[in-house]
Amino acid sequence: MLNSALGRFLYLNMNFSPKVLLKKGFSDKKNLSKEVHKHYLQPFSSKASRLPLLDLGKALVGSSDWYQLQWEQLDALSKKDWLILWGTRDAFITTDYLDKWIARLPHAEIKKFTSGHFVQEEKTSEAVAAIKDFMN
Repeated sequence: MLNSALGRFLYLNMNFSPKVLLKKGFSDKKNLSKEVHKHYLQPFSSKASRLPLLDLGKALVGSSDWYQLQWEQLDALSKKDWLILWGTRDAFITTDYLDKWIARLPHAEIKKFTSGHFVQEEKTSEAVAAIKDFMN
């Protein structure tokens, strides 16, 4: 869709990414108050300012080969310390993907949160505490 005329229209004219996709990334919509949502919308008040969002979306969709290469080279970093924070109600990246990470990095410290894609927004204090503990 991103590479179609419809995708371009939605992104540039309707501010699709912060208006629709961002909301979908929250499992509890109460965590995205109107006040907080305004902060995500403000930087993208014009068509010109929304073009980078469209380009980013296209880049992510078109980068499967690059991500696969990174995945194949992950063994080089497997002995490093890892902390993975995961929202179990993520509408974009499901826990099936977390299972793949766990299998690939069995020594990683995993913190699961009842949240959507944006753990840092929905479980802020818990995420900060997990990161601080891991860093210590």
